Amino acid sequence: MLRQEPLLLRHPAFVKLFVLFLLILVMWLITFFLGVLLSRPLFGIPVMETLSGIGIPENPEEISLLKFMQVLSQLGAFVLPGLIFAFLVSFSVSEYLGLKKLPGLFSAISVVLLMYLLLPVINELVKINQAMVLPDSLHAIEEWMRTAETRAEELTKAFLNTRTIWGLVINLLIVGVIASVAEELLFRAVLIRVFRSWLGNVHIAVVLSAIIFSAFHLQFFGFLPRFVLGLIFGYLFVWSGSVWLPILAHFINNASAVMVYYLFEQGVVETPAEEFGSVESTVLLWVSIVLSLALIFFVVMNEQTGLRFLKRNR
Repeated sequence: MLRQEPLLLRHPAFVKLFVLFLLILVMWLITFFLGVLLSRPLFGIPVMETLSGIGIPENPEEISLLKFMQVLSQLGAFVLPGLIFAFLVSFSVSEYLGLKKLPGLFSAISVVLLMYLLLPVINELVKINQAMVLPDSLHAIEEWMRTAETRAEELTKAFLNTRTIWGLVINLLIVGVIASVAEELLFRAVLIRVFRSWLGNVHIAVVLSAIIFSAFHLQFFGFLPRFVLGLIFGYLFVWSGSVWLPILAHFINNASAVMVYYLFEQGVVETPAEEFGSVESTVLLWVSIVLSLALIFFVVMNEQTGLRFLKRNR
């Protein structure tokens, strides 16, 4: 039995984009209020008091609640909107989202190596971004941005702080697996395709998706490195036609930070997560750049079906 033509299949791209953002808003609100309703029976804490508090959550119940809300947020803001949208615009949800095509083993290994080779570059971008100073007329805004950045860092540390293997596994699942899959489904598999269909240029589509991806995290002094990562994730999707490559790259980036933070807190390594991969030598930085570009080139040569895939699935 043939499926009826998808509801939005023949609608203009800007209409699809509007529907997508509407889905994101509605699904996020539904999952947020679901979390509010479940917070007291599951954790014995009213979620609004925890989320609106000025201090950083410290007791295990509050941290567990934040992790629960994080999972619901990922589900509501990224996964459900992406799946529903793909159903509304395509005959095959899995094909539209780039889930059917599995990358080759060489490409997967190259992407893992790439994410580690990029660490010096990403850390250098972090330093550049954090050195940003706004004009005197915007001093109040800069102070607010730095305060928000500090609070975000403290929340991240509270979120990742654990001394048990089970706690590490939970963090890897939430920050590594769920976040990577959820965000790549929306920002790469869906947004790049919609922007490309609307604007007719795949490069603009990748740049716009990377800007939105970085801005969404609301960490102003980490915007530049996250934007560059968004570009890399985007082109991995465009070149391969598979969302699994950017998911893998995203996972390696996030999971590595979780692992290093855990090992540092355990005293196993002496390098904190925020300094992992930093180099002081300019020569090593350029080596990182050259080797990263070489790996990207090899991935492109090995995965050449992406653009045809995007044309076929507008």
